[in-house]
Amino acid sequence: MTAADILITNARVLTMDPARPRAEALAIKGARILRAGSKADVAGFKAKHTRVIDAGMKTVMISTEVENYFPATHRTACSTKPSMPGVCSG
Repeated sequence: MTAADILITNARVLTMDPARPRAEALAIKGARILRAGSKADVAGFKAKHTRVIDAGMKTVMISTEVENYFPATHRTACSTKPSMPGVCSG
């Protein structure tokens, strides 16, 4: 199984997928979401280097349209970290 760079747990994840609109955890590698589901669903993606973030039941929204939702944040992130794969390209 691929190891995640980041696990976000204890969250209210809005997946934007009509078949599965909500989840409680995410496994992320680079700019790619490996799995959205329960804490148990993402647990297998944890490795020694994986950063685990407890979201404290805050809302997390999945989107590939970062620029459309948060244009100022996107521009700031890309000016300070232009190597963010999948976010600062193009």
